[in-house]
Amino acid sequence: MANGKAEEWRPAAKKRKYKIMRLDKKIENQIKRECLRLLVDGRPNWDVKHTISAVKWMKKLIETEGGNEKVLIPAIYLHDVGYEKLPTGYSHEFMMKSKKEKDHGLVGSLIAAEYLPKLKYFSGAEIKRIAYLIKNHNKHKNIKQKDRQLIFEADTMAQIDYENCPPNYDYKNLKEFLDTTFQERIEYIKTKTGKKLLKELLPKAKNYLNTMSR
Repeated sequence: MANGKAEEWRPAAKKRKYKIMRLDKKIENQIKRECLRLLVDGRPNWDVKHTISAVKWMKKLIETEGGNEKVLIPAIYLHDVGYEKLPTGYSHEFMMKSKKEKDHGLVGSLIAAEYLPKLKYFSGAEIKRIAYLIKNHNKHKNIKQKDRQLIFEADTMAQIDYENCPPNYDYKNLKEFLDTTFQERIEYIKTKTGKKLLKELLPKAKNYLNTMSR
């Protein structure tokens, strides 16, 4: 992103050297602490570990695909802070209904827009872009910009990273998620790194599901 304008997404060129704008580690730690505080509400036994996993995958994507850490890392930390508190043992159907009734992306973007200026680190354009990415992180059918694509892919990988982020669904609901909601996301993975990670993670996720049925 230059001067607040997002870079249009294009597939990675072979052996291309990407420039990466780094995020100050002290600022990242402050955002992480605030994120963990906010995620106490939301989806029980999921949001914290999912977010930490998403940050991990985001950093991996940035290292191989390029990107602006100052925008992408805060956005992925805060992407799910807008969830309302769901009851323990909620079903996938209940969660999807909750998403439709209350836009957690919009709520999260408002939270980020209020919190980030307090750090006195980000420009107005950066905060605006972070809020935009959070607001639209769950909309994947019209992605044309690189930063939105990377947010989507990091979030997607963290949804099936069950070795580090065990699901809080039972067998029935996890199967429903993988067969429907997640299956719809697969065709929108575009980066070379994202496709490679999906190829590695998805069989493991399905194997995890199979072990639950035994």
